Amino acid sequence: MNLNGQHFSGSDFQLDGTENRDPLEGIVVINPTLGSVQEMKVTTQGYNAEFGQATAGVVTLQTRSGSNTWHGETFGYRRTGWGESVNPFAPAGVPPSKHQSGLPFTPSYRKGVCALNTDSNAPCRPNRVALVHISGDREQYFTTTGGKALEGNDCILDKNNTPTDVCGVNPETGQSVPGPANGPWQRPGAGQIGNVGRNSFRGPSFFQSDIAVAKMIAITERTQMSLRVDAFNAFNKVNLGTPISCVDCDGGGSIGSLAGGATQRILQFGLRVDF
Repeated sequence: MNLNGQHFSGSDFQLDGTENRDPLEGIVVINPTLGSVQEMKVTTQGYNAEFGQATAGVVTLQTRSGSNTWHGETFGYRRTGWGESVNPFAPAGVPPSKHQSGLPFTPSYRKGVCALNTDSNAPCRPNRVALVHISGDREQYFTTTGGKALEGNDCILDKNNTPTDVCGVNPETGQSVPGPANGPWQRPGAGQIGNVGRNSFRGPSFFQSDIAVAKMIAITERTQMSLRVDAFNAFNKVNLGTPISCVDCDGGGSIGSLAGGATQRILQFGLRVDF
């Protein structure tokens, strides 16, 4: 546990008024079960001088007192495949609501060709010469060349008079010349970085809602039972990840995974008995 932005070793842990921290490593020695804890208090400032060894804060735990009557609690849960949906990207056989806009990404083009155009450390951004359609489909999230490499103009010929990939310079004027357009995309001229802006596109948005329903049932004066059902991603929203940003690569524009932290619907059933 980190308090006040400090290392965990700066926190003091007290259990029933006694030190509960390893003197060398600063970690908790005894971890009481949740059912045995009566009270927990975290103090981050203004604590007494007796806790002077704590530079970050003091965590105090008080356990429940015993009695001559047998008592306790049981808890368990079961997660089954009933009602669950399948991850659309999984291979065969295998918090309250959260909503956020899609993560930004920058379109690029083939690095091998880009390295011939610019410095190896320069960003590989193509020219955008027309409107790019955002379909939102996982097979083709935005318009690409369909896997066809962006071509250049005024390419240097090899010894067999075959155009190479070294292109983009007018041999008469020495000026950079961009390649022909392929849909909304174009290969920049030699020594140029494309005009498409950094993080100018956004991936799919994220929405996930987790719902819990609980019911407490009194069995006797001292015994009660609690039933709980948790539904993670209750509305079964498929939250797609960021698409492949390369506009002229095979598979460019497609989405091959879920967003980080996303799941398909999961149902969990819990039962707890206090006596």
